[in-house]
Amino acid sequence: MKYDFIKYESFIYCEGQLLKVNEEQLSKFLSALDNPVKLRIIDSIYKEGSLSLTDIRNKLKISFSTAFKYLNQLESAGVLNCKRAVMDGRQKNLYYLAHFDFRFSPETISAMFRGKEESHVKKPVMMLDWEGKLQQFDIGLIEKILYDVGVSEQIASDVVKKINDSLYDGMSFEELRGIVFSVIEEKILTINRMREVLQTTEIFSKKRNFLNILEDKGLAEIAKAHVNRDFHIRNIGKTYPISIQHNFNFILKHGLKAIGIDTKPAANIIAAISHFDTAIKAVNENLADFQQSFDSLNVFLAPFARDLTRSEVKQAVERIIYSQDQAYEISNIKTWRTTINLEPEVPKFLKKQPAYIRGKEVGVLGDFESESEQLLQMFFDVLKEKGQVLNPKIIVKIRDRKKIPEGIGRILNQVYVANLIPEWQTENANYSFDWTRLDASWKGWKRTLGIPCIQVISLNLPRLGYLANDEDKVLELIAERVELAKKCLLTSIENVLGKSYTELGFLSKRIEEEKYCHFDDASCFLGFVGMKELIELMAGDYDENKKLALKIINFISRELKKSENLRVEIVELDYSPVNQSFVRADEVKFKGKKKHYFGGVDLTLKDEEKIEFLGDFHKVLKGGHMCQLKNLNMELLNKVLKSDIGLVAGKALDKL
Repeated sequence: MKYDFIKYESFIYCEGQLLKVNEEQLSKFLSALDNPVKLRIIDSIYKEGSLSLTDIRNKLKISFSTAFKYLNQLESAGVLNCKRAVMDGRQKNLYYLAHFDFRFSPETISAMFRGKEESHVKKPVMMLDWEGKLQQFDIGLIEKILYDVGVSEQIASDVVKKINDSLYDGMSFEELRGIVFSVIEEKILTINRMREVLQTTEIFSKKRNFLNILEDKGLAEIAKAHVNRDFHIRNIGKTYPISIQHNFNFILKHGLKAIGIDTKPAANIIAAISHFDTAIKAVNENLADFQQSFDSLNVFLAPFARDLTRSEVKQAVERIIYSQDQAYEISNIKTWRTTINLEPEVPKFLKKQPAYIRGKEVGVLGDFESESEQLLQMFFDVLKEKGQVLNPKIIVKIRDRKKIPEGIGRILNQVYVANLIPEWQTENANYSFDWTRLDASWKGWKRTLGIPCIQVISLNLPRLGYLANDEDKVLELIAERVELAKKCLLTSIENVLGKSYTELGFLSKRIEEEKYCHFDDASCFLGFVGMKELIELMAGDYDENKKLALKIINFISRELKKSENLRVEIVELDYSPVNQSFVRADEVKFKGKKKHYFGGVDLTLKDEEKIEFLGDFHKVLKGGHMCQLKNLNMELLNKVLKSDIGLVAGKALDKL
């Protein structure tokens, strides 16, 4: 681009253009932002892309006259643009944000007036060009060139200051060039020194990881898709599982020898809980993401509660909850999560399973029904007294509408409720981290215990909408990504299995022919993020295009099932760091305007409507799902138990 030597004053970027401004224009621009409501208008339009006057009124609960006045002021100042559009058969004015990048600092304000003062007081500087001819020079041109090529404000300011300090009449272009490039060389040296230092630190040193393994195996395309944010591979670090679904009855039978620690089986409830705590701490050493889950914990502990007083049982439960909550609080690892699944009654498939004390059979678990129920009630009592805890996450399974546990209404906003009543549920299902679910459809209920999760891949669905809004093309892109994901999952399993007997000491133990952790039946999950945004890009409102969303999910599921030797299910995820990385990548690549990608759990429906709407999704999202309600109470719980909702929680709960 050719630049002429013309006079520039202070400027802002707006709609990709460098705009010259004076103090009057600057004042008008800032005056348009003088009210918190106006800032909320900008925020609302930024999140949605465009809004009408009526939309603004409804969202912000302001009057027509106020909305009209503020929108006009913002448009007049150049903050908003307005376009006519047809919506629902009617003409509407839609307001969009102008793409401005306003650099505001004492230096820029001073520069605005300095430019004026210098233009009136000082003589223009005359410079010798490359042919030796005198030519008038204005430093504003240098500023424009630097900002046009994307130089940071700090570097541009340093360059301009250096020129101002050295500028004189008769300076040659050669001298000017030397001044500018001396500043640039100084910055390069600083950056190189910074790079050398950072590369020696643990955070920034480049280590070999799973992406390198993919490249070695000729699967660089998968690594590239992860880097480009087409999807996210969660476990790229250590060659360990992400999480483990424990088989606590196995530990009660064999003691901590089950995971390689030489102890005798527990003789009483205190010893059993000590083994519970120790197993969590030990197994964390063999996990990449510190997520652990225990199924039917009250059922397996029930034999130890026989002949104990109510107070002794309560103290035991307090120790479970308090120790895990404290472990989380003092840990620097804030992904540390322990999930406990509890049963209101002993499930049919466990009734005839051996019960253990001191590692010896003391009957079957069905013999300890009342003790199991007492332990459940103690969990309720302790939670009610302690209030909200970050760890452990408690999930109460309900398998019969006639057997809703007594007292659950007291702590409904402190627990998750798993609804195992619908026909689509299997005889057992464990819910764990990030709403993931492991069920008995793979080799029966025994393979819902002692199972590691090896890998989770998250698809960036909105990106498909940016690439193609035609349904057939979107499905074609999904098929391509699912195929890459399956190759990645199989490579992940192969990678972990290769290390399971050499590096995973706590999880690789066998006692006679029994294995604690069944790596050969390891699970994986294929998640997706941003179904709402994909549907909006393809067809319109999410809640009005439910059939299309279900069609996409079923299509993904069918593509996954083409691999019979891969235990993988589909889940809707909302893992915030991944979500934000997708949003940011799409903002850069496609000029996306979203602050967050949303899914079914985020729908702004009334609680009753959300239950009805999401049920159809839960029964096809076999890898995991969530229905988060604003106010979960007993009336709504009964409606959930009559629906196809699989997992529900109140608004007060953090996500799993």
